[in-house]
Amino acid sequence: MRKIKIAGVIVLAILLLIPFLASSASAGSGFTLASLDGTYIIYDFDSAFHHNDPNEGWGASDEQSLMKATVTFNGAGNVTSSFNESTLNREITEVDVNIDSDLVKSNKFITTQSSDIGTVDGTYLISDDGTFMLTFDLGDGETDTITGTASEDGNTAIFGYSEFSDSDMWGSVGIGVGVKKGSGFTLASLDGTYIIHDFDSAFHHGDPNEGWGASDEQSVTKAVVNFNGAGNVTLSFNESTLNRDITEVDVNIGSDLVRSNKFITTQSSDIGTVDGTYLISDDGTFTLTFDLGNGETDTITGTASEDGNTAIFGYSEFSDSNMWGSVGIGVGVKKGSGFTLASLN
Repeated sequence: MRKIKIAGVIVLAILLLIPFLASSASAGSGFTLASLDGTYIIYDFDSAFHHNDPNEGWGASDEQSLMKATVTFNGAGNVTSSFNESTLNREITEVDVNIDSDLVKSNKFITTQSSDIGTVDGTYLISDDGTFMLTFDLGDGETDTITGTASEDGNTAIFGYSEFSDSDMWGSVGIGVGVKKGSGFTLASLDGTYIIHDFDSAFHHGDPNEGWGASDEQSVTKAVVNFNGAGNVTLSFNESTLNRDITEVDVNIGSDLVRSNKFITTQSSDIGTVDGTYLISDDGTFTLTFDLGNGETDTITGTASEDGNTAIFGYSEFSDSNMWGSVGIGVGVKKGSGFTLASLN
């Protein structure tokens, strides 16, 4: 398993996600196959380079993927996963352009979206300290393996991976988080303050040759979300965005005119507060709807862990007409009190 921009409302980066994941998966002991029993909801973010170029290199395409999976463990070593994956792909190509009497190469970006759904079966192992390994049967003799760690209480699971094959022209890194699915949730189950970190990766902006995807954007947001236990929510956020525009400049080399890439990289930030409402189903699936003003709203859908202390979500957006595509993943934890140095022990 290879692994709608939230409009400035709630958007964050893997760099901030990693410290949370490390702390949320406090090392335990005494795990057995029976420790993983029941259904987990998993979000998996993957970033990859692939595809050859005209000059015997490869990496001419960027790929950003988000997968939501429902993973069911039987407590005895067998596992079934159903998944829904959304993939954003940007291919960097070249076209011939005539400038006066010179023929030059110019960038054209081809940005597309694809999706995949399916079900795979597999097996799992888990060590005494909660380190687990899932092995899925992909058919035709192929298998896929994921290694990660379960939290001490078994309600949260995290994993990461990297792949590289020069011969296959493929390289990727990814990170994922899962929570155990519960039941009996009501509006009152989400009550209090949650701290959320959210990472978003996007392609946008037109190029000179009727394509789009000439800009990359990476955003990270920290949000403080207050639920009132009765369907209303307030969110304050601090967002940092890194943007790279891939432009072209004309350069004279001797008597020849050539076109050369120029990269313009900038950073911006945004802060604000938005109000909204929330719904939650019996199994912990929640929907947050925020009022952005001027008749615009923004919606986030995710899953709360069985104990209600962790919330995860993921999203994807694609609009050819607006020249925008993005995928993102987020994790939130319920804020506590009374912590000391001894609490992290």
